[in-house]
Amino acid sequence: MALPRTCTHSNLYCYAFTLMEVLVVLAMLSVISAATLFFSLSFYQSEALSVERRGLLMHLRYARAAAMQHSGGLPHGLTLDRDGGPEYILFAGESFALSDSQTHRTIPHGFQIEFASGTPAEIVFEPLSGQSRSVGAITLLDAYRDFASTTITITAEGAIY
Repeated sequence: MALPRTCTHSNLYCYAFTLMEVLVVLAMLSVISAATLFFSLSFYQSEALSVERRGLLMHLRYARAAAMQHSGGLPHGLTLDRDGGPEYILFAGESFALSDSQTHRTIPHGFQIEFASGTPAEIVFEPLSGQSRSVGAITLLDAYRDFASTTITITAEGAIY
């Protein structure tokens, strides 16, 4: 048995939502959207730091591989600006100051870099052996999130992790 319809053609508002129902749904959507935005921005920032770390690791390993391949018969390295400059530079030579500017490859970065005590701003790898003249740790800091950082360690044997 079908229920009788209480709505007539003259009553145009019988299928509409009340103002209270609309406001409750809008409030719920606002809360969900704000939470999603907060978590997605946090994820983006942490992922950006992770991408920067992988990029710096890749360039350090590239410099070590070029030195081990005896490319140009010179040591290869990477210099980082201790003053927080916006780039690091790959080079071929005994040091950055003594290297030929034709061998320089500039790579921009977007994070603040800190050095552990005693870590030079220049990491140079010996030809053929790939051993590092520089030992220490490099820390990348996220300027927007004080608690976010990641560290790269370089050993005398040339290991980079």
